[in-house]
Amino acid sequence: MLDIAKYIGAFLAGSGLFLFFVKLAANHIAKRLSRQYELQLNKELEDFKSKLASKNYVSKVRFDAEFQIYRDLNAAFSEMVMRTYFLFPTEMTHPADETERRERHEKDHHAAVDSIFLAQNALNKNAAFITEISFCKYKEIMSMCKEQERDFGIYRGLRVDIQMNEVEKGFLFRRGHNQTPKITNKHNELIEYLRKYLESLDVAE
Repeated sequence: MLDIAKYIGAFLAGSGLFLFFVKLAANHIAKRLSRQYELQLNKELEDFKSKLASKNYVSKVRFDAEFQIYRDLNAAFSEMVMRTYFLFPTEMTHPADETERRERHEKDHHAAVDSIFLAQNALNKNAAFITEISFCKYKEIMSMCKEQERDFGIYRGLRVDIQMNEVEKGFLFRRGHNQTPKITNKHNELIEYLRKYLESLDVAE
């Protein structure tokens, strides 16, 4: 009987020690899981805050107005880029007849001048209602197109107020052809920027 009592006592003591370690381990695991959950929750909150920060909340009225402004500017600048492309095209044939060739040059030059005027007017009217980054990108393209128009007028002899020799005209010709793809690339970059910008706007109904 005494041996049985000792055995039971040892068993109970061992069980108590075992339960103690189980409880200790359980508390440790619980704390670790709680910490992991807290870190995960904080990460999710930071991600959520980051997404909120990347969004620009605007009213539907403002979004519609801003969208229309960029649509009008895009139409005007696309026309300008297209017209200035034909001044120094990367791929294009010219009439063999000198008279027809000059008429083509004058027509292309006038079309470029008109498109630049319309694009400049559209930008001036809406400058206060677009982002500063957008304005700078538009202005850069505008400056490049104006330079193309000026160089073309001089190179083709359409600007009687400025005279250059053949070497200087050759420089304008090479610069104009190098500038043409740069203008196209800048315009494509602007379109991509505007697409991302408009997508970042979150319309509050």
